[in-house]
Amino acid sequence: MRYALISDIHGNAIGLDAVLADIAEQGGVDGYLFMGDYVAIGTDPLGVLTRISQLQNAVFIRGNTDRYLFEGSFPPPTVEQAKENPELIRTIVEVHSGFAWTQGVLAHLRADQTNALHWLKWLASLPLDIRLTLPDGTRLLLVHARPGHDDGAEGLYAKSSDEDISKWFVGHDADLICVGHSHWQTERRINGVHVVNPGSVGNPKGGITAKYAILEAEKSGYQVHMRQVAFDAQAVLKQLDEVRHPAPAYIRLFYGEGFKGAN
Repeated sequence: MRYALISDIHGNAIGLDAVLADIAEQGGVDGYLFMGDYVAIGTDPLGVLTRISQLQNAVFIRGNTDRYLFEGSFPPPTVEQAKENPELIRTIVEVHSGFAWTQGVLAHLRADQTNALHWLKWLASLPLDIRLTLPDGTRLLLVHARPGHDDGAEGLYAKSSDEDISKWFVGHDADLICVGHSHWQTERRINGVHVVNPGSVGNPKGGITAKYAILEAEKSGYQVHMRQVAFDAQAVLKQLDEVRHPAPAYIRLFYGEGFKGAN
């Protein structure tokens, strides 16, 4: 069995297309395991949801930004922080307007969709985590940030200490834990637990390449193969202008320095 591990697309359908094309070039997969953060902040939320909803044998959990969309909440900075530091006012305005724009796009009535709130309800229905058992008996846990949480500063980062990884990921009745959230493509093994972050498709850290992983699982064991795929960052920024996104500065900040230089 071969599974694609995909996380943190963040509305970047161009990066997602590059990943799906690479999966096909690698011989395809038997299923897709998605770890959340599908649409918020990016330029093509409907394009992303349309693509992933058409994939066969796909499972989905929610990320923190998915929850923000159906709850009507927002990421930092907070209003209180903006009051203390007026330089954050522009950022908080863009964050709120950007999430409102995404909510509006997802709630828009389409010709083939009788329920105008279909996608927001779909996001609200996603579970916090999913547990699976691989052919060799490995207990697999999918979660966005860490077991029991879809948000927070805790998670699998490239520089996470062994002590923190043990504290956050050991003791959850899982042998293999696949996470997203930090956007860093990395993996660690500690105290009998293998923690894997396939990286981000839409907002990759460590260079402008869409990142994901392929999990090969057989009765004899499993292997994780990290993948990085080039995509056209300039086309993403062009799309940002074409859709008249209300938060262009925040998106450029979120996507990072590489995207700023791509335009």
